[in-house]
Amino acid sequence: MKIEELTISNFRNIVNLRINPHPNFNIVIGDNGQGKSNLLEAISCLGLGKSMKTSTDRHLLKKDEELFYLKIKALTEKDKELTVEMGYDKVNKKVKVNGLVQKKLVDFIGNLKVTYFIPEDLSLIKDSPDVRRKFLDTMLCQISNKYCVYLMHYKKILEQRNKVLKERPNRYNEILDVLDTLINEYGVYLWRLRYTAVQKLKELCPQFFSEITEEDSVVEIDYKTTLKNLTEWTEENISTMYASLLRENRNLDLERGYSTIGPHRDDIVINIDGMDSKHFASQGQQRLIALSLKMSEFKLMKEATDETPILLLDDILSELDDKKISKLLEFLSQNDLQVFITTAVGIPLDGLSYKEWRMSKGNILP
Repeated sequence: MKIEELTISNFRNIVNLRINPHPNFNIVIGDNGQGKSNLLEAISCLGLGKSMKTSTDRHLLKKDEELFYLKIKALTEKDKELTVEMGYDKVNKKVKVNGLVQKKLVDFIGNLKVTYFIPEDLSLIKDSPDVRRKFLDTMLCQISNKYCVYLMHYKKILEQRNKVLKERPNRYNEILDVLDTLINEYGVYLWRLRYTAVQKLKELCPQFFSEITEEDSVVEIDYKTTLKNLTEWTEENISTMYASLLRENRNLDLERGYSTIGPHRDDIVINIDGMDSKHFASQGQQRLIALSLKMSEFKLMKEATDETPILLLDDILSELDDKKISKLLEFLSQNDLQVFITTAVGIPLDGLSYKEWRMSKGNILP
């Protein structure tokens, strides 16, 4: 997948911008606060249907403006033209695919496939499990529309179930029986796809970490769920165990007022040399593990969809030494991909095909 034209209007500090990116390397250079990250954020919005940095669309609208507008014209791996658009007017957000308004955001997500790395992604290692669940969900929603739909339904049923557990209305056990049947159906699908994805990450992430760092340290990835001792992750086995656990834990759920079992309790365990990377990896190692997860996401999405995602790397090079930068660029050059890299300084791209964009005050300089 390659972006052929990008249009941004009144988004963050960008007033009007239209560029024709290079099909491979695009280097966006500028001082801090000039709009480099905003350009990448705009691209990610058109892939994910929302910002990778804020859940409030109003924060994306340029000050004193009434509407922001984003548009990308792209070409898929099968040489099909793809146009995605997003507009927001302080009240409503409208999204289009190939000129057709998408009534449901879930049908918009993943048409333009993106993988991004931003400085905040250190939270994948340092923060709570919900950050790592979001990482899985963001990736899988771009791979599978069904996953995106089922995730939305699961969250709604979970919210209803927690309300019943807390308020205990009349005949609450009968209501919970119905909700448990529904949450089982949606939860089974989420679990199966998450488990499959993590098995692939277990293979890819340590490989990339080893290649880019050339360290002896070993990164290990595992999947932590409430489905303990489940050896075969078939839909039937997952459903049977989930139903049993929901029944066994109902009294505990009623006592606590929330659901203690389900995909919403999952986590990805990330160890280095057998120890928790959150506590035993250096900050430099943590950043490289997070980058390795993102590069693994890129490869997994490419294999699962036969579509190469747009790769967005925001301010990554400031944290890498020259040798690691060289290793990263070598990896990127081996894939026929389109990448956008923001940086405050130039990058040694000898022998690579690229365009360099310089940003100042939200504008691309001539």
